[in-house]
Amino acid sequence: MTPPLAISPLWQRVLSAWCWLSCCWLPAQGKTHPEELQLRSKIDAAINRGVESLFDRQFRDGSWGLHGDYTGGRGGLCLYTLLQCGVSRNHPAMRRAIAFCDGAEPDRTYSTTCMIMALDALRDGRESRIEELIEKLVSWQRPRGDWAYPTGGADLSCTQYAALGLWIGHKRGIKIDQRVWEKLLESVEAFRGEVEMLDNKLEAGRTGATKLESAGYAYRPTSDSNQKPTGSMTSAAITIMEVCKAGLGRKMSRRNRNKTDDRIEAALRWLAQRFTVTRNPNGGHDYYYLYGLERIGALTKREQFGPHWWYIMGAKHLLATQDKTDGNWGSVNDTCFSLLFLRRATSGHAPTTGGGGGNRHIFAAGDENSDLRLRGAGQQPLSIWIDGFGNALIDLHSDFGVRVISVEYLDAAGNVLAKITGDPTKTWQTKPGQGETFLHRDKAMIRGEHKLHARVTLLANDAEPGATGPVEVIESELMTVKIRDVFEDWMESANASYHGNLLRGKEVKLFASSAINEQNPGTHIIDGLDSKRWIASPDDKSPSITMSWRRAINVGRIMFAPPAQHDDELAKFDEFTAIEVLIGNSKDRWLRIPMGKDKLAPVIFELPKPRKMRAIKIRFVGRVTKTNKIGLAEFSLLPPVKKKRR
Repeated sequence: MTPPLAISPLWQRVLSAWCWLSCCWLPAQGKTHPEELQLRSKIDAAINRGVESLFDRQFRDGSWGLHGDYTGGRGGLCLYTLLQCGVSRNHPAMRRAIAFCDGAEPDRTYSTTCMIMALDALRDGRESRIEELIEKLVSWQRPRGDWAYPTGGADLSCTQYAALGLWIGHKRGIKIDQRVWEKLLESVEAFRGEVEMLDNKLEAGRTGATKLESAGYAYRPTSDSNQKPTGSMTSAAITIMEVCKAGLGRKMSRRNRNKTDDRIEAALRWLAQRFTVTRNPNGGHDYYYLYGLERIGALTKREQFGPHWWYIMGAKHLLATQDKTDGNWGSVNDTCFSLLFLRRATSGHAPTTGGGGGNRHIFAAGDENSDLRLRGAGQQPLSIWIDGFGNALIDLHSDFGVRVISVEYLDAAGNVLAKITGDPTKTWQTKPGQGETFLHRDKAMIRGEHKLHARVTLLANDAEPGATGPVEVIESELMTVKIRDVFEDWMESANASYHGNLLRGKEVKLFASSAINEQNPGTHIIDGLDSKRWIASPDDKSPSITMSWRRAINVGRIMFAPPAQHDDELAKFDEFTAIEVLIGNSKDRWLRIPMGKDKLAPVIFELPKPRKMRAIKIRFVGRVTKTNKIGLAEFSLLPPVKKKRR
């Protein structure tokens, strides 16, 4: 019999300390918290609601507006988020977002990397565009190795995003000079805060000689005044160091790798000491911080920071804070960060998958107290069906049963969308799931809000079997249907007409009769940015804009876009039936350009023949006052369409 191994008291203390350190600081490899699988359905549902909220907030031009003046940044972030949540690139909202990103030219660090992330996630090539954007990032690197906006002072947040862009380039095999990585890694040290030495708890009640480093990182170099380490910037530093390790690969010396690993461990200890998911330690931008936690969890392959299970704690917090009505987490950016956290976007192979923005558009009219229940689902096609009849009507027809002669589906104006013939020799089955639904799939429903109802013709309750009359007609309540996920030609061409404006780059003298405030001046209608607009002052009874320029231009088409950016904004502005334009000095020869049926779509009007123009005036016609706000998002003068030779 083998005698038990004798362990000295000293080694007992060492092994005890090693076990404690393993629990607190070492990565929990390959583990998933049991509650994560239990919450999977709720997490997936939250992802789906968040995806829908992004769809609802998408602008006419396919973007989600601008964050400051960062062209393409928010559009790239949203496109990346939706792709990571499993939404098909063929979804109408995605096609619009892709069209926007293809036409955007980012000129800021954040925007450029967000665009790189989106283009990379498309997985459809685009190598040359990605390489161009990465070259742009490299050109913005500061001598110290960090990044700014690219103007202004360098900060760790911009530096992190630049590192993420370079990381994508590295994974795609794009050559990045070794010195770029080395300088980037060296630059992180300037943002490191004061080092705290932690007791390694070798023995209870005793400090011991061996200490563990703990150090966080700040937004600006810590030599600047009042710079405190924050949770989000400490996560950023860990991200940068991990990315640099990958970028340098075997070119990184063992000494430098060991030093970097020590820095990462010290930063992780700093986070573990102050760990929370409800706020960013020492800072703001809480959802940005959460996405940072997700990123370093994936990069360091850890499910725990110290004793804290970061994912399950963060997921519970996000489930509790998601807007129960709209499915968002506040701003568009915060909603993206929340979705990327829940989706474990950095790892790309999470146990929680998300439903990918599946089609869950459900519509209804009528309940158990109604004679007729109408239901609908989907987009294009929209499925419409009869869900059932009310108990009172079924009781009235108890002698011979409910016998359907025909079902008609109509719009609010009474136009018949479809008529389906029933079989009055058969009794409609009252058991759930057994009654004929009279399903109709409408593939022509245009984008917007529709009011639909059903008209059902029945044999009267006292009609004998086999009779053809008398009949009874019942109608459902109006069912509101919102058709949103439809791709129309103007959605792809809108950006082209903004960017092709003949007035862009010209010195245009512009006079607006008024502006509601300085954020909505008349100059916005020719800046090529759909997200910025001109809104007239509420007390301006005859709002107009006059523009003139020195040299005549040859104009074949006129385009204007109404002020609402998406469907939910339509109610915020007065309606108008048309605009009128006065070209040059034509005096009273106003040209009327009517609004289209789709109140959100840009209107492109082809002139009877091309005109040379040096000035134009715009005014509104047929104004219907609702909110006392009226204006335009964009106005373009476009060249004539070249006729194809036969």
